[in-house]
Amino acid sequence: MSIQVDSKWNDIINYIGLKDEHLELLHDQKAFFEKYANEVVIDFYSRVLKNDSLSNIVLEFSTFDRLTKSQIIYFNHLFSRNIDYLYIMFVQKIGSTHFRIGLNPEWFLAGVNVYLDGVYKLCSQLDNGLDIYHAFAKRILFDTKVCLDQYDQLRIQNKII
Repeated sequence: MSIQVDSKWNDIINYIGLKDEHLELLHDQKAFFEKYANEVVIDFYSRVLKNDSLSNIVLEFSTFDRLTKSQIIYFNHLFSRNIDYLYIMFVQKIGSTHFRIGLNPEWFLAGVNVYLDGVYKLCSQLDNGLDIYHAFAKRILFDTKVCLDQYDQLRIQNKII
């Protein structure tokens, strides 16, 4: 089984409609998307650089080189065939990092849209591109929920309203 999560996450997965066959479909195209990972991530950071507040956050806490490498790793994970406890912890760490550096959820969501745009363009090259895009959208929306849930948990812990 590709999806092995507790009931909290399983409810979200069921609501989104993410199924094992979506993960298998994405995994079947992993090599294709890995070829373009650098291109998608470079586009992502070119958009970040056009925004002063986002660019300042990046330069305060890291370098574009380091973040590009991290984003490529994350992008490639989106085509893995498993969602389990370790994967959720990986995504929660992303949410924690974004919270710690002060990236607000609105900018996080805008970044998700950049990935959706990039994958949409790539899917247009594939025979079953619509099915792959649909599966990718479900996958990244699940990750988005995990990250935003982490934001909420940290806000509560830090008594930020």
